[in-house]
Amino acid sequence: MADLTGQARLFADYWQRLPKRSGIADRKDFDVSQLRGIIQSLVILQLESPEVVRFRLAGTEEVRRYGYEVTGGNYLDFVPEWRRPAVVQCFRHMLTWPCGMRVVIRSQTRGGIALHNQAVGFPFRGCDGRVDQLIFQSTDLDRTLTDNASNLIEVHEAVTEREFLDLGHGLPSEPLQPSDIAVWQASEATTQRRTPGRVADAEAGRRLQSFLVDSPMAK
Repeated sequence: MADLTGQARLFADYWQRLPKRSGIADRKDFDVSQLRGIIQSLVILQLESPEVVRFRLAGTEEVRRYGYEVTGGNYLDFVPEWRRPAVVQCFRHMLTWPCGMRVVIRSQTRGGIALHNQAVGFPFRGCDGRVDQLIFQSTDLDRTLTDNASNLIEVHEAVTEREFLDLGHGLPSEPLQPSDIAVWQASEATTQRRTPGRVADAEAGRRLQSFLVDSPMAK
């Protein structure tokens, strides 16, 4: 499954070992004690509509990157309007095919610095049986920035790499419309690449385990 390394590989290998129904893991089978050291980099999203992709849980590292608690907010608020249809379409592919996805996202901070982050995600079945959730692990690819307001994420402006991950059901063949990768490549010549950061928090495990076991937010 792709050429993943480090925390992304640990996350993917763990997800692969989980029991599946129709190729999709259940929230109740997810044990965060098996992912010590990377739980702060996990995010759970729920596709509610073409306009709303809800943060159902954000690890402490993700909260640090945005600068505030994003749980309950709309992920699409951080995505330019022209990119949103492609983002939602990718999430739908993951949930309905089903398949995983690896992307490298180019974000911009409030201070205008370009950051690159790899996100690896898989479909997730909620405790109500609905397949409308996605769990992602994020890894910063650039040097660490200091924690200050100008270094907080303002917008996920483009995708520089994307590949779907075969979970045993093949891969989607439907083209993405619009192609945010193509648009990014066309404008890359005018943009500079820069940096991000990392932090850990023991509280992350407690928060995630509580969510997975008994939180009504992801039902």
